[in-house]
Formats: sequence, C-alpha cells, structure tokens
Amino acid sequence: MKRFFILCLLLCFALSLFAAPSEGGVALGNGYRAPLVNPALPAWGGASGFALELSGYSDGDFDDGAFYVNGRHLGYIPSWEGCSWSHAFYLAFPIFRNAYMGALLETDFGSSAPSWTGGFLLRPSDGFGFGLRWDIPSSGSSSATAGVAFRPLALLGGSASFLGLGFDLTVDDSGVSAPLLSLRSEPVEGLELYASYDLESETVRLGASLALYSTQVGGTMRNTDGDPLAAGKESSLFVRVASDALSRPRLAHNDTIVRYRFGGPVREVPSVVRFGRRLLGDDSITLREHIRRLNELADDPLVDGIIFVNEHPASSLSVARELLVPLKHFREKGKKVMFYFDTADTDDYLLAAACGAEIYLHPEGSVDLKGVSVTRSYFAAFLDTYGINFENFRSHPYKSGFDTFTEGGMREPEREELTVLVADMERAVVQLLQEGRGDRLAGDAGTILAGGPYLRASRALDAGLVDKLLYRDELEDAMDVVETYELPAKPVRRDWSDPRPLTIAIINLTGNIHSGEGVPGESVGADTALRSIALAREDDSIDAIVLRINSGGGGLLASDSIARAVSRTVSGENAKPVVVSMGSMAASGAYYIAARANAVFAYPETVTGSIGVVAMTPDISRLLEEHKIAVETVKQSPEADFGSPYRPLLAEEREKIKAMIASGYDHFIENVAEGRNMKKEEVDRIAQGRVWSGSAAQERGLVDEIGGMDAAVKRAAELSGRQGAIELADYTIPERVLRLPFLTPFLVTTYNGLGSVWLPLSSSVDRELELLREGSQRGEYLYSLTPYRPE
Repeated sequence: MKRFFILCLLLCFALSLFAAPSEGGVALGNGYRAPLVNPALPAWGGASGFALELSGYSDGDFDDGAFYVNGRHLGYIPSWEGCSWSHAFYLAFPIFRNAYMGALLETDFGSSAPSWTGGFLLRPSDGFGFGLRWDIPSSGSSSATAGVAFRPLALLGGSASFLGLGFDLTVDDSGVSAPLLSLRSEPVEGLELYASYDLESETVRLGASLALYSTQVGGTMRNTDGDPLAAGKESSLFVRVASDALSRPRLAHNDTIVRYRFGGPVREVPSVVRFGRRLLGDDSITLREHIRRLNELADDPLVDGIIFVNEHPASSLSVARELLVPLKHFREKGKKVMFYFDTADTDDYLLAAACGAEIYLHPEGSVDLKGVSVTRSYFAAFLDTYGINFENFRSHPYKSGFDTFTEGGMREPEREELTVLVADMERAVVQLLQEGRGDRLAGDAGTILAGGPYLRASRALDAGLVDKLLYRDELEDAMDVVETYELPAKPVRRDWSDPRPLTIAIINLTGNIHSGEGVPGESVGADTALRSIALAREDDSIDAIVLRINSGGGGLLASDSIARAVSRTVSGENAKPVVVSMGSMAASGAYYIAARANAVFAYPETVTGSIGVVAMTPDISRLLEEHKIAVETVKQSPEADFGSPYRPLLAEEREKIKAMIASGYDHFIENVAEGRNMKKEEVDRIAQGRVWSGSAAQERGLVDEIGGMDAAVKRAAELSGRQGAIELADYTIPERVLRLPFLTPFLVTTYNGLGSVWLPLSSSVDRELELLREGSQRGEYLYSLTPYRPE
C-alpha cells in the first residue's frame, strides 16, 4: 500500500511539470483555489488549510506563485508574478441552508484601484449545484459568470464524488462567451483528476493530485499553442496541508487505539459570564459535544479502540450514564474500550465498569467504590442557644425542606422516605456494576459494593474490579496493539447538500428555581427560561423541545410561570412537543415544571417527586432581648410588619401562611393531575411532599420511562411527526442563539446518540441559605424544594 502511494506521488509530480492551475467551474469548483473560482465556495467547506503554489511555463522557470491561508469564512492569499505582489482577502458565509455567499478583494496596495469579486453558491442536493460569480476589475469592463454542476452518480445511489460535470457561461460587454466545460473525478479516495475545455479560447486544462491524510500534492497544465503535449505550456505544481483529511487509508498493521482526553469533569452547560444584561457562554466542550465526538470515533473505520488515562469526566452519575451510551456503541462495534486509573472514585469507576471496559489500575492505586448514603445536619438546638428561632410551615410531614434550621434531628417521616430512596439508588448502582462487570467480579455486585471502598489496589484486583495492576510505562506493552494515540483527522466534506434535519431544541434547567434572571448551569431564572422556551416555540426551524432538568426546586411563583410556558408550548399557538429528561434530580418545583410535558424520562436513581410546599419565617426577638437590643416599630395596620424577624408571628399570621401553603399545595397537585392526566386524589396519595427514586416514580405514574437524554430525544423526534437526521440546537442561553431568516441556529450539534447515572446525596446548608437570601430580596417566602442534591 505504501509503495502504491509513493508511485502515485511521483506520477503527480511528473504531471505537474506540464501543468497550470486548476480552476474548475463556479458551481463545480473545490479545493484550495476555491476562493478564486467562486468566493462563496469556502463557506461550503473543503477549502480550509494552507497551500503553496508555484507556476510558470514548463520550458522556463517557475517565477510565479501564491500562498493560501484559507479558512471557512475568512482567508488571505498573497501572490506574486516575478517581482510584483498582489494580496487577496475573502469573506464567505452561509445565508440559508445549502446556500452561500462570498466576496473577494484583490489589491497591490499601490496606485491601482482594488478589484472585487462576488460569489453565490447553491447546492440543494448531492447531485446538482448552481454558482454565480461577478467580477468588478480595477480597470476594464465587469463580467458575470453563471454555472451549473452535476454529479450523476449521486442520483443513482453511487459515489457522488466519482464524477462531476460543470457548465459555465460568462457575460460581459461583448456579449455571451462560449461555454466552459469541466470535469472532476475522484476514482479512489484521495486521487483527483481534473479536465476542462474552454470553447471560447479553445484551451485545454488537465490536472491531477494525490492526498495522503491531510497532505496533498499535484499540478495542472494548460496548453497555449493548440497542442496539449507540446512545450510552452502554462503549468503549476502545489503542496497543500488541509484542515481535514483528504484521504484516510489504513496503513497500519496494528490496531489503532485512540487516547481520549476529557480535560476534567464534564459540564452539561457551558460556563457563562454576564456582560451587562447579557449572558455569554464560553467555548468549553460540553457533554453533548463529547458524546458526538465519541460516536464519531466509534463509527470511524480507522479506530479500533479507545483508552482513557486518568480521566475523571463524571461530575455526577447522570453524566456517567450519558457517556455510557457512546462507550457501549464502541463495544457494539466490536472495538476495545480501556480505562487506566491511578485512583478512581465511584462515578468514574462505574462509567468504566458499566460499559464492560478493560480496567487497569496503578499498583498503589485505589478504587473508592462504596454505597449510597445521605447525611444531613440539624442546627435547631445550636440556633436556639443564640436565641434564633425558625418556624417551619409544611404542607405535609414528608416535606422536609427547612428541617435543617427547625429540627434537632431527623424526623421519622424523613427517615422513612430516605431509607426507601437510598435503597432504590443503591439497587441502581448494583445493577450497573452487575451488568457491566458481573462475569469478572469475585462475588455478586451487591456484596462487592458493600465491601468498598477498596483503598489497596490488590483488594480491587482480588475483587475483580480491575483486570490488571500496571504502572503507566507498562501500559503500551500490556496492550500490544497501539499504533497511535492521536485522534484521526476528520474526513473532508464530500457531500454537497445538507438536507433539512429534524431539529430539537435543548434547554437546560439546572440549579435553584427563582424569579428574575438566572445563570444557566447554576440557577434557573424564570425570565431566562421563559425567553428560551418562547424562542424555541416561535422558531419554525425547531420541531420539538427537550428540557434537561437538574434541580431540587425553588420558588413556587417561578416554577408556576415556567410550567405555564411549557403548557402553552404543548397545546397553545404554534404547539410543539416537549419532553423532559431528568438528571440526578428533578424534584418539587422542578417536577412542577416537568409534569406539564408530553413525556417525562428519568434514571432509576433520579431524585424526583417532593410534591409539596414549605415556608419558613425567622424570629430573632429572643436574641435581641438577650443582648439588650431594642427594636421599635411604628404602624397603623396590625400586620403592617408581617414577616418581620424582630417579633414572633401572630396567630392570625400563622393562619394566613397555613392557608397559603394549603392553596399552593392544592394548585401543585392540580397542575400535576392535569399534566399527567391523573385525578387529584391519585396525585395526593403519592404526593404529600414525599421524594421518590426515578424507578419508584415510574411505578406511580409520575414518570413515563426510564432513560436518559438519548431516549428523550428519540421520543421528541417521534412526537414531532417528522423524519430525518436529528440535530440538537442549544437554546439554554437565549442570548447566544443567532437567528437569521431561513437559517438554522448556529449553535447546532449533529446528534449521534446520548445517555446518564447518579451518586450519593448529602445535605446542603449553603443551598438553603441561598434560597432564603434570594427569596427575602424579592419578598418571596414560599418555596417548593428538596433539601438534597447529588455530589
């Protein structure tokens, strides 16, 4: 195989001695010279990279040339003829699907006026294209060229790039010129042949090039004396390094194992910064982008496996479950999946074990695999010591949102629900371990989990949790299959058209739910969420919406506003299906929102439910009294200082709060009943503030199916009633969604499948204090929340 490529390179070099620059038609053109042929062509793709071109006459020196710095949207091309220099700058961009425009300016930075070239390209299918170029030179008359291109094999289901035909006509002041006929052929990947005949000038162009991965060499020629084989031809040769792989032959005898780097814990939502009243996201790689890349590698014929060395991507078990989907896709393709750890925590280990990977551990390493637990602190006695009291108003005994401040320990209703919840979660973890590694474990998965953590590597090996103990320098020898650790270059684009996809908007609702503006990935502001949902609902390019929820709840007012927006999207004007994918947690106010969707998906261990209402008022009157601090209030109405922390509540005020709680709860279960098509009595029996695992919630009708984003996206696609390739458009940060007429949102990721799990729960006092602070600033005292979060 290598000899064949060397011979082809020599052939192309010999041919280049008789060659001139290959241009092609305005609709057929491609390659590094595309910006000069039609400035719109780079926006389609295929021109990006660097190229050096030398040209002249085959019986003389190659005194002329150009250097190409091509991007997809911007580029710079300096060129020279002897001692004279010229500089070209171009801009190219899409205007709507499969249509592109571009402009090129050429100047010598001297006394001559610059020349302009404009371009338009339309490629509605893989077999047909239309191009238009108009030239405004620095002197002389302007001209316009229109061309069409055909790839006949695309219509027959064959290789479209095998044969392309072009037909161009130019119009100037003298009239319509005779046509230019052009042909391009790629008989095998990487070998390109080119020919054209200009009937106006009766000149023939011939060219050939050969590419090996991203490197391409070749040349072309044009006769100038009517004899294509005689001396005195205009010729050129070039070498190019493309941004994508022009050919991807398999030259290695060993297996190719790719080392993949996550770069730290993976986030579902990019980090954002506030710029005035606007939110701007960074360019960090999100969970969906990692999943897309992993799926591409799984489908890549040059990749035989993948290895992760000391990677810790799973910021939660739900993220681990999502990453499981592409890794299982690797295994289904018959490819290797391997992990190497110095140390591994529970969720990273479960990611490796659940996909059935080979797992290697440092001889002095550890596996921190252990069961699920919930720990919560209670400060009532501590606060009482300082004369601080909080009065807790619950809709039901199971609603324990503010127990941290009002109780001296765990109440029996809370212990009861948490005992069931922890058992369900540990059952889900055991199932993951058993399914992925059961045949290699030294016992049943439940016993192995109960025996953790495995702080000595030898114990982990004896338990069957890892396959080998290896130092890093022994890793490659142990695998004996490694050819390269580098990611293979992506193949260059060869398809012409991009059919309208089935586009699904993804909106992440992560964090505490409150009124006002939120920070995506950290908190759910009602105003921000409402803009995202409205934008997706009103955008005709969006076919369905998936809400990805990771929240323990928050303000009832904010939750109700977002739930109404979901309800209007499901059944109102310009209705679209809405599907909810629950992450580690989607409880209380978060479930209030989820209940209105067409379908709800959760993981077995998702914390959900908590359908109830809780409120809390502080009383520091005893603290003030003990420290001899006087507080005086002047008022006319007896309850003008309602909610003041400087005095205890009046009996009438307590009754008002209780009535508000009862009303809020009634509205809550009514919302769930309508959204889930249940009777209020049915909802009330399973609500009452109790939290459920995802599997338990499914049994009770609060969740439709067990699954992650992968399943939710597929259900949304089904409900949309459309067919086609699925694309995901991120609408989480509405300020980042650039909308132009007929243009699909720029923030789009091709969908190749997605997937998620959980980790232990713990109390979060800082979160509850944050809720109190935010609520007091807005005058809100009523909250629907769950006091636990995954860590």
